[in-house]
Amino acid sequence: MKKATSAVIGFVLGFVVFACAGRAAPSSEERAVPLRTPPPEYPLSLRQAKVEGIVALELKVSTSGDVIDAKVINTSDARLNPYALRAVKRWKFRAAKVDDTPVECVVQVPLSFRLED
Repeated sequence: MKKATSAVIGFVLGFVVFACAGRAAPSSEERAVPLRTPPPEYPLSLRQAKVEGIVALELKVSTSGDVIDAKVINTSDARLNPYALRAVKRWKFRAAKVDDTPVECVVQVPLSFRLED
């Protein structure tokens, strides 16, 4: 029997995309690194309905490490989307760097919502 618990962040932290503000052939790059990742709310109504799924998001991370934009790029259940978006907007990253200069970047991350056994 599954019990209703909070969402689990699927941290295969998909840094599938690493796009920096238009620069040519940098000599060194550092990816944005998550520092604080509060989990999303997993509403009781969705847990009781046994709604589980994964929401893949694309995040724009500022030079100060804040998430300044987020959008859903794939989802297994759209009812989870607003909770995933609200959560990632509270996340904090160590900013990406190119040649030791902080830069905006784009990262992709999956969030898993699942009921634990």
